[in-house]
Amino acid sequence: MTNNNKVMAILGAGDAISYAVAELFGSKGFKIALISRSNKHLDAMVEYMKKNKIIAFPFLADVADDASVRDAFEDIYEKLGDISVLHYNVSKIKNVNILDETHDSLTKDFKINASGLLTVYHEVMSDFEALNEGTILVTGASEALNPDINYGALSASKAALRNIVINLHHALKEKNIFVGTVCVNNITNINKENIPNIANAFWQLYTDRLEFEIAV
Repeated sequence: MTNNNKVMAILGAGDAISYAVAELFGSKGFKIALISRSNKHLDAMVEYMKKNKIIAFPFLADVADDASVRDAFEDIYEKLGDISVLHYNVSKIKNVNILDETHDSLTKDFKINASGLLTVYHEVMSDFEALNEGTILVTGASEALNPDINYGALSASKAALRNIVINLHHALKEKNIFVGTVCVNNITNINKENIPNIANAFWQLYTDRLEFEIAV
């Protein structure tokens, strides 16, 4: 499988998981579109990738704002071409007990942590279908299976995200589009030594295209 000139778009580019995933896929020949809602980490990430001979470009988008997502993907297609791999790496992590959450606060977090995947899915689907292939990789969390009452919104929305991934995995399989997730252990306090293993798990999902989930 040759990856030269293929494009990977990472939504939720930051200084942890996405950094390792971008570096790994970039080292395999992918051009990387790094998408974040602020420039906080983008410039440093792009500079680091360039030093390691990885082609990377920054784009701004907030998954809670459909229009900004649409604009970002239009820019990516214009500058880099067709997208082969989408990595949904968005997580709003806040330490709030479930008893202190409200309908409005849960709904806002749900759009970011879960249903935002569908927003982005619609930006790449026509391209994937035209190419008759594509990959969607999603950063999941062990809190989806073992809820933490002090991270109530995250636990609930990551459970919903996992459900969406399972549904997309089965619904898109016949179109040669693979959807998979890495279930990250304790995403609210990630062991930094585990981050390379997480990136490798995403690469395994991409290359094997079998199981919908790997727990790391």
